[in-house]
Amino acid sequence: MGRLPAHRFKAKARTWRERHHAESIEKRHVEGVSDRRVEFRADQDGMAWLSAFLPADQALAGWNRLTAIARGKDLDPKAGPDGNHPA
Repeated sequence: MGRLPAHRFKAKARTWRERHHAESIEKRHVEGVSDRRVEFRADQDGMAWLSAFLPADQALAGWNRLTAIARGKDLDPKAGPDGNHPA
């Protein structure tokens, strides 16, 4: 049996799901956006957990910003949420 590369499997799985799922991906996305949230949970030694359920582009921008802060990098206040400057 041949192997299916991950990117092709993902595309085939998505196509199958769209054919067999009653709601469109657009409708599910709108419903997902309405469920978005951020959660904070204090932990020991002055630390805490931060969790977020966001649209993927916003989650990635937040992850990039938090990673830069955690690494102690100075962030340009004029940069957008992804760290890039607007054109």
